[in-house]
Amino acid sequence: MIRFVRDISLRVKITLAFIPIVLGGTAISISIGSGIITRAMLAEAQKRVSTGLEAARMIYELQLDRTRRSLVRCSGSPLLLRELQAGSSGELPPLLASLKTDNGLDFMGFVDTHGRLTSSSGETADVSRDGAFDVLVRPAFAGETVASSAILDFAALAREGKILADQARIRVVRVPRSRPHPTEWVDHGLVVFSAAPVRIGGRTEGAVYGGVLLNRNTEIVSQVRQAVFGNEVFEGRQVGAVSIFLGDVRISTQGTETGTQVSSGSPRGCSMSAGGGSAGPSSSMTGSSRPTSR
Repeated sequence: MIRFVRDISLRVKITLAFIPIVLGGTAISISIGSGIITRAMLAEAQKRVSTGLEAARMIYELQLDRTRRSLVRCSGSPLLLRELQAGSSGELPPLLASLKTDNGLDFMGFVDTHGRLTSSSGETADVSRDGAFDVLVRPAFAGETVASSAILDFAALAREGKILADQARIRVVRVPRSRPHPTEWVDHGLVVFSAAPVRIGGRTEGAVYGGVLLNRNTEIVSQVRQAVFGNEVFEGRQVGAVSIFLGDVRISTQGTETGTQVSSGSPRGCSMSAGGGSAGPSSSMTGSSRPTSR
C-alpha cells in the first residue's frame, strides 16, 4: 500500500488533495446559497403577507368609513327630520327603508333617547334594557357618530327582517382537527355597524343606525383577494382565497366552503374586533395562496 502511494505521481497527489477541498467548498457554497435563497424567499413571503394584511385592513376600514358617512347623511335627511317632527310613526319605516336602499345598507332603524326602536322592516322594540345594543347606539345620543364591527344576535337580525336573519344563519361544517362547536348552526351576524345622532332644533332626539351584514357577503373578500393576488393563475385556476371567520366558523368566502370550521392550530390573519361591547365570538379575516376550487 505504501509502495502504491509512493508510485503515484505528484500531479495525482495534488489532484487527490484538492478533491476534498473542492467538494467541501462546493458543499459549503451550496449550503450558504440555499440559506440565502431560503431567507430571501421567506422575506418575500413575509412581505407579501404583511402587504396583504394591510390591504385587508384598508379595504375593511373603507367599508367602515362608507357606512359611517351614509349614516351621517341619513341623520340629516330633511325627510327624516320632517317625519320625526310630525310624529307619524307609521310613515317612518318606509322612509327608513328608502334611505337604507339609497345608501346600499342591509339594515337601518331609528332609536329615540328613551330606547324606543323602529326598524326599516316596520318592527318596533324597547331596547332601553338591551345592554349590548344600547352600548352600540349610546355614543350617538351623546352627539358622537360611531362606526365599528359588531355581532348581532338572531333576535336583533330578525327585527331587521327575515331575509337578513336567514342570510346570517349558517350550518356549521366540521373538518378534521376542528374544535367541537356548541351548536349546529351559527345564527349571529357579523356586521359593519354605524350610528349617528339625529338633532332637531339643536337637541338630540335619538340616533339612526344601520350597517352591512358580512355573513355570506363576498364583496370584501373579493376585493381583498384582488388586491393581494390580482389575476394570478396556476394550472388554469385563480390563485388565492380569502375568508372571514366568526369565531372558528367561515362565514364569508369566494368558494363553497361557507360554514366550515378552521382546524385547531391553523393560522388566521387580520383580526377584526367586534366593537360596541356586543357579546359573541371574535372575528377574523384570513387569506391563503392556494389555487381556488371551481
